[in-house]
Amino acid sequence: WMADAAHELRTPLTVIQGELEALLDGVRPLDQAAIASLHAEATHLGALINELRELALADLGALDYRMAEVALAALVDECLAANAGRLAQHGLTVDWRPPARPVRVHGDARRLRQLVENLLENSLRYTDRGGRIAVSLATAPAGVRLDWQDSAPGVPDAMLGQLFEPFVRGDPARGRDEAGGGRGSGLGLAIVRRIVQAHGGTIVASSSALGGLALHIDLPALPEAT
Repeated sequence: WMADAAHELRTPLTVIQGELEALLDGVRPLDQAAIASLHAEATHLGALINELRELALADLGALDYRMAEVALAALVDECLAANAGRLAQHGLTVDWRPPARPVRVHGDARRLRQLVENLLENSLRYTDRGGRIAVSLATAPAGVRLDWQDSAPGVPDAMLGQLFEPFVRGDPARGRDEAGGGRGSGLGLAIVRRIVQAHGGTIVASSSALGGLALHIDLPALPEAT
């Protein structure tokens, strides 16, 4: 795990070092493009460090959770609305099917929002431009079921069970990042699983009928929502 983390951290640092050396040697001019490139790498490095910290805290059981009643459908709706511009920019359409009646869970609204944002980020990064995302939320026998699917490219069946491990990105086809604009850390789904588990739920990956990845999340519901 530490070796993988060191490898992931080394990549943006190597890029930053190489670009700075090129600037110092006069091989590359210090212009707006160079500054933007360095900023992008520093931003990626910062995000990776933050996700590593979140994952380490989750594994230690030290993440802060403030449990209360959460209207899950409203939370999903807000996240999708807040990212409507990015989705349109990357040519992705969203089929959002909220439940027929309010669905409430006992959870931490901030962590559940992080969960939805990580799912969205995963689809943005690894779904071909012009693709689709299908999201549905409904009551289920075990409580509440959130289904998240995207279109091609998909993940080989043999790798589906590994997607929630740190630094696993699935098939290289889902690493082309045609839509997302930037590299994924390989930590987003690992953090999602830990948030789901902290809420007493389960998450399973499968092949999507749309040609990509499907994620099925079951969470316990409040008695009023069942």
